[in-house]
Amino acid sequence: MRNLPFKAYFWGIILLNMYIYNISFSFLPLTCRKILTLFGIFVFILKWQHTQYYKQGIKKTSQLLFLFFLLIAFSLIAGIFNGNMDTFFISTTISFISNFFAAYFVLYSLHFLYGTPYHTEKFLLLIVLTILSNNLLAFSASLIPAVFNFLSSIQNVNSETLDLVTDSSGSLMRLFGLGENTFFNGGAYSCLGLLLSTYLLFQSKQIISKYIYLLIFILILVTGTLIARTTLVGFLLSILFIIYLSGKKIRILFKHIFIFFSAIPLLFGAFILFLEYLNPKMLEWGLELITNYFAGGTADSASTNEMFDMWRVFPEHISTYIIGDGQFTLPDGSYYMHVDIGVLRILYFIGIPGLILLFTIVYKLVFPHKLSGNTWKLSLFIWGWVFTMNLKGFFFPLSFCLLLFIYYLFNNTENNRSNKHIPIQIPYE
Repeated sequence: MRNLPFKAYFWGIILLNMYIYNISFSFLPLTCRKILTLFGIFVFILKWQHTQYYKQGIKKTSQLLFLFFLLIAFSLIAGIFNGNMDTFFISTTISFISNFFAAYFVLYSLHFLYGTPYHTEKFLLLIVLTILSNNLLAFSASLIPAVFNFLSSIQNVNSETLDLVTDSSGSLMRLFGLGENTFFNGGAYSCLGLLLSTYLLFQSKQIISKYIYLLIFILILVTGTLIARTTLVGFLLSILFIIYLSGKKIRILFKHIFIFFSAIPLLFGAFILFLEYLNPKMLEWGLELITNYFAGGTADSASTNEMFDMWRVFPEHISTYIIGDGQFTLPDGSYYMHVDIGVLRILYFIGIPGLILLFTIVYKLVFPHKLSGNTWKLSLFIWGWVFTMNLKGFFFPLSFCLLLFIYYLFNNTENNRSNKHIPIQIPYE
């Protein structure tokens, strides 16, 4: 993002933090994403008067909305058949509509800040810096009690969350940042940060830039692991991503693998540097998989063992596979069948057809039109990221996927040159 003004970095990161992590400030009546939605509706109506090129975007959005209505229909059929009713996908469809306008406003605002169309790499870098900034803020809270008190006071954080992230003395055992940057969701978005950093590292032509992206990668990996160990999955996905991006070019593959492995001393150095400042329980928790492997030869933990136990809870009736049981959660708010695995939860809810439809929606969000080259590979791995996260817990990142969806439809520079789609840009008149 060289040659862009500081305000583009600063306000862009603030906007994306508000949107992606849906921060709920204690001094605001609505969450940040809902506030952005209201602005987005206003700007969308205002912008409608300035262009005739919305048809393609509206058509694609309407197709997605139809698929969401199909999800609702599947859940209603399952509910009627099983004598119960769960409104989860009704609320999800409302969120889709709401998040669409919020994402539109964010992208519109970025064009206002930049004052010019921008390439995909610049947009992805801003998302990476957003994830990094939230993680570093969470990390600073573990070193400086005043930051922790500030974060917990300006947000609507329930007592249960604070009990889970602190010990009896009030010290942090797990990092938590702004908004949804905590527990499983925080780890999932850290995985995304690792994937996007890997893509930017590979795309960069200068060796200095590659090592800057590598440093960002390390910082997200370290801080993300202390938020949720799911972040380590992102490390493995990033290795696979580098191999896939390199294709059959062995020399390029070895070059980037060498860059990745050169980070190992820096990685250990980052942990050692802050070792004396961090709560030992935090390091013990964050590195549990690694320490268990060296101690007993198995990379497991209480949470991974619980996950494998959940994978044994498969449906016993054929009707569940066909139409589902029509329940996503129980009346007390707990998970249906007490299963937290995303793939299994959807399977129990609306069966195999609904499970396929859900991931088809994700696919259409990250592939709104024909992509090519490494951009296609990136979207494929983003789809794989969503699927992989659902092998551990339920994760349906509408907010981020809609950013990509709207960017590719309305904001892609190649499409703008061919005049097929309209850039989200303020009309200077």
